[in-house]
Amino acid sequence: MLSALRRKLAGVAVAGMLAIGFGVANASPASADLNQCFDGYYCQWEHSNYTGDFGQARYDTWYFGPMTDSASSLWNNRAEWATLYLNTSYTGECLWVKPRGWHYAIPWPMYDRFDSYRVGRHWTKGQFGESVPCSYTIGEGTFVKT
Repeated sequence: MLSALRRKLAGVAVAGMLAIGFGVANASPASADLNQCFDGYYCQWEHSNYTGDFGQARYDTWYFGPMTDSASSLWNNRAEWATLYLNTSYTGECLWVKPRGWHYAIPWPMYDRFDSYRVGRHWTKGQFGESVPCSYTIGEGTFVKT
């Protein structure tokens, strides 16, 4: 787990260096607080690089409340897959996150769009019992079309 944290912080540092290189003001990598996300939780932050408002869930969450539509970075600090949905009550487009998967800057079209969360990859986006896979998967810093 320690090497995963090092990779996450390295991603934050690279993003910070790129932002400086392009002259963009960005939060300091030192402000990232991955210690907020306890083992066994799915966690999300309002801004990239694990900064801003923070929310977490341990169990299925049909509505993120104040953190709805505001995740720009995430960490699935669990041994199980996570499924994120663009709508409340586990509906709409979805995204799978691998066990211990993370992304310090969720790319378009998925950033700032999640409303609900379920434990496990077996969940799909089918509305009437059909099994339609999610469109994207997040791994360890990766974002791949499924």
